Amino acid sequence: MAIRNEILGLTYPVPNDIQRLAYEAWALADRRISVEEVVRGMEEAISHQASNYASVLSRLTANQRKVLIALAQAIERAPYSAAFVSRTSVANASSVKKALTVLETTEFLVEHGGLWSVDDPFFRTWMLQT
Repeated sequence: MAIRNEILGLTYPVPNDIQRLAYEAWALADRRISVEEVVRGMEEAISHQASNYASVLSRLTANQRKVLIALAQAIERAPYSAAFVSRTSVANASSVKKALTVLETTEFLVEHGGLWSVDDPFFRTWMLQT
């Protein structure tokens, strides 16, 4: 149960992401997957894509990067609020809206039930570690 919860917690229950992380953990495990293998599996999955993630981040505008990184740090309900604008150091709510529009269109961000978050848990984890 702990292993399942660890995998689900890291992948925001998206089937392809669950499968990817489980595969990486299984490849590292001897006979049974432990929480350690799940964590190492996440690191392994990230390492396979690190150069792609760096390339993606480098192609974004400064405001898009700021908004994306802020949403990697925490899911946000009010991205147009003064607090979020201040936290991201973006000029104003209009600039946040422009960044969100592009990031959602390119599928880096997703909005569900009024909550904004980074869509790819591997990319999110990579950004948090970088």
